Amino acid sequence: KEWREIAERSALFVQKNFSGKNGTWFRRWIDGKAGIDALAEDYAYFFWGIMELYKAAKFFNPDSEKQLNDWLNLAQELADTMTAKFFDEKYGGLFENTGEDKNIFARFKSGIDFNSLPSPNALAAMALSELAQNLEEKKYSDYAKKIIDCFSRDANNNPLSYLSLIEASLQWKPVKKKTVPPPEPEPKILTDE
Repeated sequence: KEWREIAERSALFVQKNFSGKNGTWFRRWIDGKAGIDALAEDYAYFFWGIMELYKAAKFFNPDSEKQLNDWLNLAQELADTMTAKFFDEKYGGLFENTGEDKNIFARFKSGIDFNSLPSPNALAAMALSELAQNLEEKKYSDYAKKIIDCFSRDANNNPLSYLSLIEASLQWKPVKKKTVPPPEPEPKILTDE
């Protein structure tokens, strides 16, 4: 319980102090101020952490509907901003940067785990899959699948470098589009006429 509370306080600190205008996030904290635009890895790690907090809250405090909704809303905000800024619509996967900086002439993306850290693309795929299942939103499941597919050939050729991505592929489940049931017909009123 103590570790969960520390994680929750940390997440709330980041939410309060590292979020900017229009859904953007920052990655540095110096002298009480946040700065430097967040990269894909910052979004992916924080997004995955929020989904883990959601799962912990659901397990330890399932009756706390407000807390559960707050974590899901934050996760959805992160997912939407992350995919809008970094997702490669043509080939799938998340680029490391937004491409807005004119000094950076190439955009790179990778699914390889870094030493003992899971790849940001793998964590993003895991968190997107989890969010998709909890919100029953197909678009998040589709993003996760496209991230996994983007690196699947490389993972097949060198599985030890892509263990987190392989785990993400095992966690992925398709989500069907929400269907709205047709309205029930009005009951007919029988008259003596």
